[in-house]
Amino acid sequence: MKIRIRAFIVLFVFLVQMQGVACTIFYVSRDGVILAGNNEDWEDPSTKMWFFPPAGNKHGWIKFGFGSGFPQGGMNDQGLFWDATACS
Repeated sequence: MKIRIRAFIVLFVFLVQMQGVACTIFYVSRDGVILAGNNEDWEDPSTKMWFFPPAGNKHGWIKFGFGSGFPQGGMNDQGLFWDATACS
C-alpha cells in the first residue's frame, strides 16, 4: 500500500510540473446574442493586430497574432469569429 501512495505522489508531482500551453476558445449563445472569444497562452511579447478595411466585395476584418506575422484569430465586420488552435 505504501508503494502505491508513493507512486501516486511522484506521479502527481510530475504532472503538476508540466505546463500547458493550450489556447482557450469560448462560445456562448443565449436569446439571439452570441459571444465568442479566446486567449493565446503563449509567451511571445511581440503581439500584433492587423486591420483590413472593406474593399470591393470583401468584408473588413481584424486579425490578431504574433511577431512572426502568422494570424492566430480574428473577426470580420459581420461578426464572423475564427481562431486557430492545436492539440498535442
